[in-house]
Amino acid sequence: MNKKIKWAIPITVLSLTCGVTAGMLAGCGNDDPGAEHTHSYTQWGHDDDGHWKYCPDDNAIDEASREDHIFVAGECECGATKTPVAEKKYGTVTGQVKLHKMGGYDTDYAGLTVDMDDDSVEITVNSSSGAFTVENAEVGKNYTLTVAKSGYQSYSATVLVSEENETVNLGESVLEYEVFDLLEGWDGEYHDFSYVNETEPYIRFKEYTGNPKTLNVLTKDSYKDIKATFKIKYNNSSYNEHTQGILLKFLHSTNPPNPHLS
Repeated sequence: MNKKIKWAIPITVLSLTCGVTAGMLAGCGNDDPGAEHTHSYTQWGHDDDGHWKYCPDDNAIDEASREDHIFVAGECECGATKTPVAEKKYGTVTGQVKLHKMGGYDTDYAGLTVDMDDDSVEITVNSSSGAFTVENAEVGKNYTLTVAKSGYQSYSATVLVSEENETVNLGESVLEYEVFDLLEGWDGEYHDFSYVNETEPYIRFKEYTGNPKTLNVLTKDSYKDIKATFKIKYNNSSYNEHTQGILLKFLHSTNPPNPHLS
């Protein structure tokens, strides 16, 4: 009788243990397809414009959490970072334009333009004196200054402001008057017009090798009187004929030319 009781107790306890274990497993599982998931928005998400919170289980976004970034020392609480932009500093550029024209300097600055290839600078040109001022030139930035006026060769220079509130004086920017045009098809690359605006102007013929070359130019302006001197070497003539000359052509003249050549 006592033996039967001893064996009945452990069997009963074992049965209860198994039942409890099975019940615990059934309660912790989420096998019910009808069960609703509860989001836990614990993670940050962000892009260039802002940030938000999302649930790591299914990446669902809490739309109410969307906000713009607030950077403190270059970092937002969401983990986004921003490189601090250095404060820009500015200076001034000044200069004086001179119009070199046939032995003197013209004072007609109408139509004169000064450009720095940057719309953020402020340029003032004095049409009476040719002086110019460029404000808000950024420190450390290389600018290309271009000065131009119709009828003159343009002038360009690189400009750099090194320090805040510095004034860079460029001095004189000289524009050379374009006295001549070239006839198309002639040896234009051998014409040197560097001295046509001097007090005693002249055109040089650049050094060359090979076939004979010809100077052939047209004045852009009209003149009532013309004086020209032609200097050559005796042995520079074509085909060794020792003959060279100068030909003056007059356009739209009511009277025939009366040149005096020497």
